[in-house]
Amino acid sequence: IREVKTSKGNWIPREGIEEFPEDGSDIYTTINTDFQYIAHNALHEKLKETEADYGCAVVMEVETGEIKAIVNLGKSSKGNDYSERFNYAIGTLSEPGSTIKSAMLMALLSSGKANLETIVNLEGGRKRYYDRTMKDDHTPEQNDVTLKSAIEKSSNVGVSKLINDGFQNKPQQLIDLLESFGLLKSTNIGLVGEPNPEIIRPGQKEWSGVSLPWTAIGYEMKMTPLQLLTFYNAIANDGKMMQPYLVNSVRKFNEIQVEFEPKVARRICSPSLAKDIQQALAGVVLRGTAKNSQSKYLTTAGKTGTVNLNPPEIEAKHYQASFAGYFPADNPYYSCVVVVNNPKAELGQYYGSQVAAPVFKQIAEEIYARDIKSKDPINEIVKNPDGFKEPINLGENHPQMKSGYYKEIELLAEAFGIPYINNSSSSWVQPRFGSQNVEFEKLVPYKNNEKNKVPNVLN
Repeated sequence: IREVKTSKGNWIPREGIEEFPEDGSDIYTTINTDFQYIAHNALHEKLKETEADYGCAVVMEVETGEIKAIVNLGKSSKGNDYSERFNYAIGTLSEPGSTIKSAMLMALLSSGKANLETIVNLEGGRKRYYDRTMKDDHTPEQNDVTLKSAIEKSSNVGVSKLINDGFQNKPQQLIDLLESFGLLKSTNIGLVGEPNPEIIRPGQKEWSGVSLPWTAIGYEMKMTPLQLLTFYNAIANDGKMMQPYLVNSVRKFNEIQVEFEPKVARRICSPSLAKDIQQALAGVVLRGTAKNSQSKYLTTAGKTGTVNLNPPEIEAKHYQASFAGYFPADNPYYSCVVVVNNPKAELGQYYGSQVAAPVFKQIAEEIYARDIKSKDPINEIVKNPDGFKEPINLGENHPQMKSGYYKEIELLAEAFGIPYINNSSSSWVQPRFGSQNVEFEKLVPYKNNEKNKVPNVLN
């Protein structure tokens, strides 16, 4: 056959199609599909609720830098729903707002210009710098507070005063510190379209007398959500910054062609300094701006951020809400950043604490509920000096155990080191907790009792 007829009736020489395409390679990503589903739903709900323009959420594994979930949702052209339209997490530069205050805290502590207990006067929540006035979002309850408290309450005045006082004679020193923290470089994640962070530097024509205090609260600089998350992941990782990555391996016919492993990008601070910052970020959730997003299931830590992306001369506000943090706070396993752009202020929600922190909380709780690796096994056997198993101390906080089939309950009691006595020859038993052990008695079903009926489990 010298020619081939196409569907439209045209004839083309066969020589033009003799080389058929080769089978491509398979990419094995780091994405956890359960985590991706969780992050997508949590972000989508908040975007619809606030009628925001777009948003993104990224979850990273602290120890490795693996991206476990990355969600980018933008408002559709019809304006009634959201879909994947652009990779905002990797490709969009914006001013970080108050989430950068963790870096300012690190700069103050590492340079010895302050410590967590340094007292700063908030001046009623207003501070004049040349021709501009710095304001706190809320009038402070007291003026003299510690630096730690200023971070927890996200005081613009408190943080800017300490940064301005500490670095106004040598502002380049602050820029150099931010550089050493890895905040002014791209993450090298390997995807096309990641821009480098931007910052106004001393000596540039845009630099002015208000640049230093405004840089301290997340203005006059821009970075992507992923670049910000990489910094917070390093804090959670005791100062060790991991290079984020999305691909585990490339394979062809199940043979590995390229394999990627965790890579340390740099150490941004000492473990002891990281612990101080972790302490302050835990306080943000316990006592500060993210207090409303505390979880009763796990500990979390992080920093809220709210920034007006419009320049001062424009009266209309264009808010961006964010939260960057990690969980569990006492043993970080995952870090997460949430950014919501232009939530409608007229709907009553535009602060990071109102918009982004609840999304972070929902993601953290649902991942924690499903993830096994981030939890300590509750049946870890504690051994005494002689090497024998220490039985669980029942006391008041005895383990919860329900009635059921004796052989199954016996198996569980053995696995969890729970001392027990079987006083029943029945196959079905119920537990009675004493001070020394659990006694299994014959299970007697209730009769004519509403509690004993099979519940309605529809839906």
